[in-house]
Amino acid sequence: MQRKSTKKLLAEYSALNKQLKKRKHIIVLEEELKLDGLRGLAYVGWNIVKLDKNMGEKERLGTLLHEVAHLCFPKATENQILKAEKKMVNCLWKQGYRRVNKGE
Repeated sequence: MQRKSTKKLLAEYSALNKQLKKRKHIIVLEEELKLDGLRGLAYVGWNIVKLDKNMGEKERLGTLLHEVAHLCFPKATENQILKAEKKMVNCLWKQGYRRVNKGE
């Protein structure tokens, strides 16, 4: 098996990076995040959000809103994001917003 050169790998990475940055929709991935207290990650510029799959529904909604806010407002402070998350999740939860299973 032939190994790719560093130059070729960097070119492939650069091309993939450009494709990811052009994406307009947000991809949400769920997995077990094994980082102490971390419930989500936002990959700003790539429109990717990772969520810990071990959350209750309200916590998941709050974390999803929090991470999407990071994507939409990358220059906002963490405190600004937390305030927006709290307002949004409380409003949406009171309005009855819940996740619908993919099969429905």
